[in-house]
Amino acid sequence: MKPIIIVMFCAQALFLVVASWTVLKGKATTPRGRPIWSSLAFSLILGGLASLDIADKHPGPAAELLDFGGGILFGMAIMSLLVLFRRHRLGPDALA
Repeated sequence: MKPIIIVMFCAQALFLVVASWTVLKGKATTPRGRPIWSSLAFSLILGGLASLDIADKHPGPAAELLDFGGGILFGMAIMSLLVLFRRHRLGPDALA
């Protein structure tokens, strides 16, 4: 397995842990809450697209797993964007 694939696996795991921790344990410090959804979506899109790009350039079974993980990160980014759009449409107390 190539080192870049191993590094990207570690980055994917880090993205999953940070996103999960932020969503599950994040506490609002102001009455309006924190605008975490846009920054979370941005980082997940970058991680997902980088994973998909690396998987396309390096054939093999490990690259297929990397491709799968990139799709999961990209799907999580789309979901966080949908939550962001819903929050803006319904107001700051929509998800409280």
